[in-house]
Amino acid sequence: MRLALLLLLSDAALSDAALIASSPQPRACSRRRAAVAVAALPRSGDDCVGEECETRTGAAAAATGVSGGKTIDLRRGRTGRAGSGPEEGRNYGRDPREVKGKPEVEAEQAAAAAAEGSHPSHSNREHVAPLRSTADLEAAITSAGDRLVVVKFFARWCKSCKATKPRYERLAAKLSSSCDFFEVDYAASRSFCDRCYVRFMPCVHVYAAGELSTATSLSVQRFSGFATQLEADAKARSQG
Repeated sequence: MRLALLLLLSDAALSDAALIASSPQPRACSRRRAAVAVAALPRSGDDCVGEECETRTGAAAAATGVSGGKTIDLRRGRTGRAGSGPEEGRNYGRDPREVKGKPEVEAEQAAAAAAEGSHPSHSNREHVAPLRSTADLEAAITSAGDRLVVVKFFARWCKSCKATKPRYERLAAKLSSSCDFFEVDYAASRSFCDRCYVRFMPCVHVYAAGELSTATSLSVQRFSGFATQLEADAKARSQG
């Protein structure tokens, strides 16, 4: 009797083992796919050299734990002269003086930024001055006269911004006799950046004769081309 019972239990165990072995394992596959998906998500501080960091934040950033939003591939070709097309205007900004803003908020943020002082992400103040509001921009343009006004927008978390920082400082030192260089810290001047409609960084605005003439990318891949064009424009204005 005991022998028959043991044989019966043994047969049942073998049947269960065969059934388990032949069954699909979706949970394990799902776990593997989930792990790959998580690994592929951008993380705060990931290297975005050669790309631009999108300023958009919110539910998407909170869901992925990404500080500062996703990165955008430059091969999409979103660059150009100001006013050359709707794509350029959406991505690299506009003249903030042409739209209604919140000057009281800009002033409040500017005062807070001035009180905070210098941040490691800021450029050398010898040739690059901070610009924090539309009022600052108007003052810079008025003071410049016939000189070009160059304004870089950057974000502290953006690796591409950090990579181009020394290049921007060298360019400012080289063209200090013909251009006035400034930079806008997105973290300290969000209201001003919103008014400029800046959505991707690093980017740069150039004002000539008081008008926005260029709004373009200042990424690692595009910096050399921008610097060459700026130098040519500055030379042409000095000779004209």
